[in-house]
This record gives sequence, C-alpha cells and structure tokens, in this order.
Amino acid sequence: MNTATPNWSLVNSYPFRQPERVFFNPYNLNEIWVTSFGNGLKSGSLSTSSALDSNNNNAPFEAYPNPFDNYILIQNKSQVPINTIKLYTSFGQLLQTQNGESQIISTTELIRGIYFVEIISKDGSRFYQKMIK
Repeated sequence: MNTATPNWSLVNSYPFRQPERVFFNPYNLNEIWVTSFGNGLKSGSLSTSSALDSNNNNAPFEAYPNPFDNYILIQNKSQVPINTIKLYTSFGQLLQTQNGESQIISTTELIRGIYFVEIISKDGSRFYQKMIK
C-alpha cells in the first residue's frame, strides 16, 4: 500500500461491494475481515479453494435452479456435512439463516434481483454462489 502503484486483487470469497477497511486476521493468515458501508463486518478467505465458481463441476456444493423462482435447492456433493446455509441480498444484507439439514430455501417472498448463497460446512469451509431471481 505504500508503493506508488500498489497491486490489488479481487477476493472472490467476499462477494459484497463497497469495502471501507480491510483487516488481516492475525490468528489466521488466510482470512480477512472487511468493513463495508452499510453492510457491517464480513469475513473472507484469501484461499482460492474456499470460494468456488458455480460453473465448476468439482464444486463441493451446488445451489439450483439458477435462475430460481419459489425455492433454491442445495446439493451436497462432498463428504463433509453442511452446517449452515445463509442467503444474502446483493448489498450483503443477511435475509435467511438455516440449519444445513434443511437443504431447501423458500424464496417466494423475494423480489427479482441478484442474491448470494453462502454454504458453511462442518469443517468451516465456505462456498458462495451468485443466484438470480
């Protein structure tokens, strides 16, 4: 940051925009904390394997159908159980949190737009997928 031309890179595991400050977790070098204007504090991973593209056939989880209408289904393609499923608006506002045992998210009350599903497995890894209604 102190150089004349710093190099910046997008952290794909942090899908929320308008970051204000970025902090590196002193206890976990692969984790960052980001404060956002109006979105509170979020954590992200510097590891490229924690946030997989939804088009990746090797992804441990899949949220579908995409685009969705009245529900989103979560498919677990890994051996690690799902702990928590969260649904966010495109602004980073948390809409729903549910136990990983229920792998159906009801979306009948949502308006058309872009949403993000965060799947947290029992081992702590996180997977994000952009969804469109």
